[in-house]
Amino acid sequence: MPEPKNIYTKLAVVLASIGYMQKDKRNVGQNYSYLSEAKIKDRVRELFVEQALVFQYSTTGSREYEIGQTKNGQKMFVTEAWGSWGIVDSETGAVVNGEWRGTGSDTGDKGLYKAITGGIKYVFNTMFLIQTGDDPETDTENHTETTKEQKPATQKPTAKGEDDGLI
Repeated sequence: MPEPKNIYTKLAVVLASIGYMQKDKRNVGQNYSYLSEAKIKDRVRELFVEQALVFQYSTTGSREYEIGQTKNGQKMFVTEAWGSWGIVDSETGAVVNGEWRGTGSDTGDKGLYKAITGGIKYVFNTMFLIQTGDDPETDTENHTETTKEQKPATQKPTAKGEDDGLI
């Protein structure tokens, strides 16, 4: 019987298999498209099953505070939540773990669930470098990303490490 792959090799297979994921939902009220939790979980789950990996998470704390009112006069709350996560290799027992944080805003009782969902989505999106075709740091709708090849000749060079293209 062949020796099982180690957990990092399995995670590398998951990373290599995910690639680009098309946004599948639209927030009409705030006018933006997003990649849903369900789509991310479906894809990650499929690959985790193939690699015999199990995802675990725990919420260890949360806090909620009022941030104002909606146009309809309802109180709006922000919930912050945090905790830990782990990926377990069910063949070897090896574990990779870390911490997560998330926030969610809501007028009712869904703030905690939104915070947890956002935190876990962020773990998967960053761990597996899931591409959705946008940059969350873009602050305008007409913003276009400038690559080194597109920079005008008159632009001053940046300090070492300031814009070296490394992430």
